[in-house]
Amino acid sequence: MILNHIKKFSSSVAFIDEQYNQIKYFEIIKLNKKIKNFIKKKSIIFIISENTLGSLLGYSSLAMTDSLLVPINHDISFKNFEIFQNSYQPHYLWCEENFLRKKFKKFFFPILKYKKYCLCINKYKKNFFINDKLKLLLSTSGSLGEPKCVKLSFTNINHNIKSIDKYLKINQSDRTITNLAWNYSYGLSIVNMHLNKGASLVVTKKTLFDKKFWELYDKFKITNFNGVPFTFEILKKLKLKRIFNSKIRFITQAGGKMNPLLSKEITKLCKENKILFYSMYGQTEASPRMSYIEKTSEETKASCIGKSVSGGKFYLVDKKNKKIKKSHISGELVYQGKNVFVGYCKNYKDLKKKDEKKNILKTGDLAFYDNKKNYYLTGRKSRFVKIFGVRISLETIEDKLKLNNIDCAAILKEENLFIFIEKKNKKNEMDKIISKILKIRTNDFYLEYVNNFPR
Repeated sequence: MILNHIKKFSSSVAFIDEQYNQIKYFEIIKLNKKIKNFIKKKSIIFIISENTLGSLLGYSSLAMTDSLLVPINHDISFKNFEIFQNSYQPHYLWCEENFLRKKFKKFFFPILKYKKYCLCINKYKKNFFINDKLKLLLSTSGSLGEPKCVKLSFTNINHNIKSIDKYLKINQSDRTITNLAWNYSYGLSIVNMHLNKGASLVVTKKTLFDKKFWELYDKFKITNFNGVPFTFEILKKLKLKRIFNSKIRFITQAGGKMNPLLSKEITKLCKENKILFYSMYGQTEASPRMSYIEKTSEETKASCIGKSVSGGKFYLVDKKNKKIKKSHISGELVYQGKNVFVGYCKNYKDLKKKDEKKNILKTGDLAFYDNKKNYYLTGRKSRFVKIFGVRISLETIEDKLKLNNIDCAAILKEENLFIFIEKKNKKNEMDKIISKILKIRTNDFYLEYVNNFPR
C-alpha cells in the first residue's frame, strides 16, 4: 500500500477547492475505513479522474488499500469506456453520482455514497488472478481508445516518491495547485509527493486563462508550481512573472523538452527571484521520474537532463547493444532502477504476469554525457529523416526552427518530410526561410499550414 503513513498528518489540510472547502487527512482515513468494509482484497477499481475534491479524496483513500487502481479521464466517451470495461473487467468504480447516471449505470450500481461521490460494484464482475505487487495501471493513450496500459507496482511508486523527495524536499507547509490532470503520470506524481509529506493541494478545474485560478494561487500562497513545456508557453503569453509570489519556493518542468529560449528566460527569472527551477526527465514507465537538474545552479544547455534520481542510473548503448564508455558519444539512453515498470498490459489476462522488465528501461531516446556525467538528449531513435543519404533528427529540425521563432511540428510520412507551421506565419517566402535555416532545398520538404497545433 502507499500513503498508509498519513495518519500522522490527521489534522492537516490535504485538499482545498474553488469554494474554499477543505478536506483534512483524517477524512481520507475515515473514507478508507468505510471503503474497506465494501471491497474485496486485490480488486481492480476504476477511478474517474477529475480535478475535484471527491475524485482526489477517492484516489487517496483507495491508495491505502491493496487494490489495483486505474485512473480514467472524466471526459472518456461511452464507446471508449466500454472498450476499457471489457478489457479489464473492473470489480468497482469510484465516480460522481451524476456521472454514474449519465454514462455507466449499465455496468455498475452504487454500494457506498460519500459527498456526491460513490463507490459502485460491477454487475457482471469476473474473478481472475492479479499479481500481488501491482498498484496502478496508467493508460498509454490519452483518448483511451487503446486499452494498453503501463503496469506499476507498489515498489515502483514508493521508490520514485522517495527518490524525488531527496531533491525537492517537500514538507508539511508546502502547497501546490492542480493545473495538470492527475490521471497523467506527472500530475499523479505531484499528488503523491504532496500527500506523502502531509502537504496541501489546491484543487481546481480552472485553467491558467481563468481569473479564478490566479485568485486561488494568490489567496492560498502556492509554494511550488509544476508544468509541462506547453504550460510555460501559455505563461509566456500571460507574463511569466505571474507565478512568482512571495511564498513560491521552487518550480518544476517535465513532460518533454522545453524551447531553449523559454528555458533560459525562466532560469533567469528564477535566479533573480531566488527560486529553484528543476527540469526533470521521465516516462510513465519509470513511475515517472528518471533524472533532474536544478537549472539555476548549473550552466548547461536546454537539452541537458542532468543526472539520474537517487537509486537509479543511466548508461548508453550502441546499435549492437554494447555499453558506450566514452563521453560525448551518442547512443540509446538506458535507465536502471526500482522505479522501472513491470510491463505492459492490454487486458485482465496480462495482470497475472510477473516482472517482465527486471528494472531495465530502454528509453528510445538518444543521448550523450559530458565530463561531469550530465546527460543530454539529442533525439529519438525513430524520429529521423534521410536527405541525400544524411540522417537528420526531426527533433533537431523542430529545435532549429523554434530557435528562429518558428513554432512547428515535423513528421516523416512515406519517406517524405512534412513541416507544419501555424497560419499566423506569413506565407510569403516561408519555405525559403525554412530552407535557409535548415540548409536543405525547398524541394526536400513539404510545408503545411494549420490553424493551431492540437495540444
